[in-house]
Formats: sequence, structure tokens, C-alpha cells
Amino acid sequence: NDLPFQLAAVAASRGRTLEVAMSVLDACNLYSQRMASDARTAELLRSDWDFIVLQDHSLLPAFKDAREKYFYPAIADFAQKKKKAKLVLYLTMPYHAGQQQPCPTKPYSPTCWPFGDLRDLIHPRCNADGYVNVVGSFPCMGYAVARGY
Repeated sequence: NDLPFQLAAVAASRGRTLEVAMSVLDACNLYSQRMASDARTAELLRSDWDFIVLQDHSLLPAFKDAREKYFYPAIADFAQKKKKAKLVLYLTMPYHAGQQQPCPTKPYSPTCWPFGDLRDLIHPRCNADGYVNVVGSFPCMGYAVARGY
């Protein structure tokens, strides 16, 4: 997504200058974008920022095992490296009405998912009665808050 540059364009329309940059690995997660794992992130964290906005893989925060293996360690790592910047978590859920398929089926890169991908992490609960019911009604409260609910 182009959110940082959209925000800069809004600021420019109001006569303000906003410096933005981003580090993005498609279909990856914050854990794989830690300073130790990603050269672009390491480069950006050498600068002094007012805010660092972190957005993880859209489905990852919805599952406890994924949060514990990837999300929480990544946030802790960024918190240690942020200098004086404030961390902002931008959580999304791509489907307003929930996931339409029973389970994630896309194979993910082992480089991005060293402890197993979403299919591996939710497999024991991955059935029509378990997974779809959980994802069908806002599994990620960050998304619900962002929408104003």
C-alpha cells in the first residue's frame, strides 16, 4: 500500500512538509522486517523519526499462536530500536465480512515465516465450524476500532 505517501500528499495539500519512507516485504510480516533481518529496515532505523508506523500481515494478529511467535517479538524488537520515535500499530483485516475461504491456502515464503506460516499455525482449528466463525466477526479488534466500531 502507499499509505505513507498518501499521508504526505494530504500534508502537502495543507502546505505542510512531511518526510516519509517505508520498508515493505510483500506477503511477509513484521518479524521478518526487524533490523537484524532486513537491510532497508536497518537503514531506516538509523534515522531519527517522530513516528514509526508498523503494519503486520493482515491476518497474523487474529491468531494467538501467530501473535506469540511473530507479532509480539517483532514489536518488542522495534520498541528497543526506535530511539525517541513513537510506535504506531496500524492493524488491518482485509475482509470486512470475514474470510470467505475456510483456511489460508497461499503458500508463504519460509524466509518470511521461519516458525511456520498461517496455515501451519492455525491448522488444528482450520475447519468450517472453527476458523470461519472466528474470522467471520472481526478477529482483529484493531480493525474494528479503525473502522469506528
